[in-house]
Amino acid sequence: MMGGASSAWVVEVKYSGLGRWCGWGDSARGPAPVPTAASLRAAARLVGRSQPFWEPGSNVGRRYFGDLCSNGGLCRCSNNGITSVFSESLKEKSTILLELCRASFKQIVTAESCTGGLVSACLTEIPGASDVFQRGFVTYSNNAKIKELSVSKNLIDTVGAVSEEVACAMAHGALACTPADLSLAITGVAGPGGGTKAKPVGLVHFAVAVRNTKTCHQKLIIPGDRSMVRMVSVGVGIDMLLGSARRLLM
Repeated sequence: MMGGASSAWVVEVKYSGLGRWCGWGDSARGPAPVPTAASLRAAARLVGRSQPFWEPGSNVGRRYFGDLCSNGGLCRCSNNGITSVFSESLKEKSTILLELCRASFKQIVTAESCTGGLVSACLTEIPGASDVFQRGFVTYSNNAKIKELSVSKNLIDTVGAVSEEVACAMAHGALACTPADLSLAITGVAGPGGGTKAKPVGLVHFAVAVRNTKTCHQKLIIPGDRSMVRMVSVGVGIDMLLGSARRLLM
């Protein structure tokens, strides 16, 4: 359990997984113990009553959000507060994509593995996305791909989850179980582990499926760390959806 009223704890989450626990308002005590459910509820009550979650320019803000930013986390921050992790260019492309789909009365669904929902997050960063963005599947495990997207277990066993065949099957499965018109699937090896000679870290397969149209596939080996692989993959996926959406209007 936490100590007195000056000690609340918050969780730092990075692209690479769970980070450390950070102290709030009691830096002298150092890293916090892993909290219990009761201590998290107490922290939420304390923060809600007496501490702002973000105070521009505060040491707490810099310690928590600054670590996230410098390690590829989900936000950028400044003395004006928290801003999006997604670049202005990427948000502009997402806006154009949504407008094109809106004009053609098409909806989008995503099926993400190594990107863990980042494409969905990028699209829903844009206000009003709900009339175009239908749903996002995060099928990180093989079992999730099989159960949620009806990808064949035999296919995964034969060619592996990181493959053109599975990426296409994910895209088709996402269309089959939703009323969406376009689907994007991403599966890859983000690293730092898990790579092999045949399928190195950075290998990512992308597939975009459109109803009654040939599926587009792209294979890339993206250099960089885990965060770089995942964020570049978001951009590639958005570009592929954008290309398909433009073709629908021709």
